[in-house]
Amino acid sequence: MTLMLGVVPVFILLWPAPARADDSNGLRVWPLNSWSAQLQWANTPGVARIQVLRDGRLLDDFPAPAGATLSYTDYGLWQSTSYGYVVRTLNASNELVNETEATTMTPAQTGAFPRLYDPMSFWNQPIPQGAGIDADSASMVSAALVAYGWTANLANSNDWGEPLSYANPVSRLNSVGCTWYDCSTPVSFRIPQSAVPATASDHHLTVIDPSTDSELDMWLTSYDAGTDSWSAGSRYVTASNGWGAGCSPGNHCNGAVAAGFAAFGGVVRPEEIAQGHIDHALFFGTPYTAGWSHPTRPGL
Repeated sequence: MTLMLGVVPVFILLWPAPARADDSNGLRVWPLNSWSAQLQWANTPGVARIQVLRDGRLLDDFPAPAGATLSYTDYGLWQSTSYGYVVRTLNASNELVNETEATTMTPAQTGAFPRLYDPMSFWNQPIPQGAGIDADSASMVSAALVAYGWTANLANSNDWGEPLSYANPVSRLNSVGCTWYDCSTPVSFRIPQSAVPATASDHHLTVIDPSTDSELDMWLTSYDAGTDSWSAGSRYVTASNGWGAGCSPGNHCNGAVAAGFAAFGGVVRPEEIAQGHIDHALFFGTPYTAGWSHPTRPGL
């Protein structure tokens, strides 16, 4: 009698972990979600300055902090996209000490893209059913909107878009100079090297520091490369998870936008367009303006 022993092949599929990639010199990078990635690397003795680049673009340039392991979070990424990072370290003589690189890929977006400001902020509250409208609403719409409908556009250009940058705890802390309004209030904030204001006459720039849930809003923003310094016509710090304006309801205050709102309030982001729904009120401008009026008086 012959005994046949059947052999059943077993295949074990070993999937590489897509979350992290690392350089042989120690740089690791992995996505935190569809719009941000974490970089981590070992600190090196003799390093005075560190540069972080994404796909060849300089994201930040900052003094080397203390610590055996350093990290940096990159924001503003697009879903399902591959990114390459380089970390350069330099000594006090500005000589290259080390250069490491790594890549990662962001996952597809799941769930709604997160909104700025508190869920109870006026920016994030839906209009209730049966809400009343101003008695003069029709004439306002006719004069301020319909008459200029042919010029309507989504301001996503470098001229009139609202630039947004994200700071890290290691980004340089800048004392922001002032040239026009509320200059008696000192303002210091971390600003990444990649931050660039809008190029049109308002020169707006918003910087968010997620580590402190704070937001720097600037109007007439200017960067002086010679002195490595920032200034603005007006600059204000508010909470990126707060009310969404510089003062409480019923009061008026100055701001980088004239209404006193947080400067990034109501701005539409590409991720919101891609997901097919925008879950907050919209910021818009109209060329039809009159004299100054209180933007937050009761009833408006």
